[in-house]
Amino acid sequence: MFAAGEDTRARQALDLLGQAQLHGLDPERYGRAELACRLDGPHDAAARAAFDRDLGKAMPDYLTELHAGRAASAYRPAGAPSAFDAQARLAEALRTGRLAQAVDEAAPAIPLYRRVMASLAE
Repeated sequence: MFAAGEDTRARQALDLLGQAQLHGLDPERYGRAELACRLDGPHDAAARAAFDRDLGKAMPDYLTELHAGRAASAYRPAGAPSAFDAQARLAEALRTGRLAQAVDEAAPAIPLYRRVMASLAE
């Protein structure tokens, strides 16, 4: 997923994970710092496969939690099925080179959310 070709996609994914705090999420929940160290570390086949696996888990987790939040509620009970398929969206974003857009589209499509984001950015 991320291991193919140069590290551009992996670096972009790590940058996006680093921005999780802008959405009230902790980048370290997804192992961002450790993954960044591993990207710049040894690149033997086993290490690269493990990195790809771990980043390939972190990004869908991030997209899912960005989209639906982390806490279960009466509106979204724990374990409830979702129409949001983070894995498919990630695969499509990597295929089309639209990873940043996929993160943006995963964020809640509620106008108030965008206003709060804009206010916090100021």
